[in-house]
Amino acid sequence: MIGKKSEINYFVTYNGLKMLYRAWMPNKQKSDYVFIGIHGAAVHSSNFQNFGDYFARLGYPVFVYDRRGFGNCDDLIRGYVDSYEVYVKDTIAFIDFIKSKSNPEKTFLIGHSNGSNIATVVAAEYPELIDSLVISSPNFRLKTKDPFSPFRLPLAYTLGNLIPKMKISTFLKPEELVRDSKIWESRKDDPLYTKKVTGRWVREMFNCQRQAKKSLKLLAVPTLILVAGEDKEISSKYTMKLYNSLENKDFVNMKIYEENYHENFNDLPESRLKVFEDIAEFLELK
Repeated sequence: MIGKKSEINYFVTYNGLKMLYRAWMPNKQKSDYVFIGIHGAAVHSSNFQNFGDYFARLGYPVFVYDRRGFGNCDDLIRGYVDSYEVYVKDTIAFIDFIKSKSNPEKTFLIGHSNGSNIATVVAAEYPELIDSLVISSPNFRLKTKDPFSPFRLPLAYTLGNLIPKMKISTFLKPEELVRDSKIWESRKDDPLYTKKVTGRWVREMFNCQRQAKKSLKLLAVPTLILVAGEDKEISSKYTMKLYNSLENKDFVNMKIYEENYHENFNDLPESRLKVFEDIAEFLELK
């Protein structure tokens, strides 16, 4: 079956920057519920294609914007952001924009990887904006065998402060992010796929990571954490440990997919279908 195509449009964020977003619209909308997504690092809004296709077919619109420094964003520098708080403000502006257009009964905020961190901060600081939160493979701790990893944080701060626009490889390998070879092969030829980020972006990734861990403990909206058991980028064990330490489990739930790689929404067809069904059940869409 051919996937449902997204519609492309633009909105103007809080400081006047024109930003692209994609919308997966149902042929027949079931209710006034909407999904708003935040993609991870290096990729762009089309990374939500499988997610958008599934929920649009189910009868729910999905909206995802291209973050600054990635995809088709009209920003000047690839892989750059002044502060992670800019992403928070952009997300709030996007939520307000979608709400002004569709006046939804419920708004579900969906994040993936670094996008999950942003979504967690937004949900904790502005709970009145959303009704539920779903975060896939949140970046609470990077997974690495690099012997120099203890020096990464101070190095990131040094580069972010002294040489903020210096480019650094992401070291991300598409084949280590997803098991579906069709997806990672297509990504290698994607001109919008970002292979390098700046020193400032790396610094702000760590700042956002730190804030997201604090925000997780403050969440007071229904939340579902999706953990990829075979994640090669993020420490799944640390995410589970963090979850087990929470005192707000009345709000926060967790699902573990033992064989999934990092991108739960783009895993093998049968695996991602299970993820989508679990999300639908959590949000009481069926």
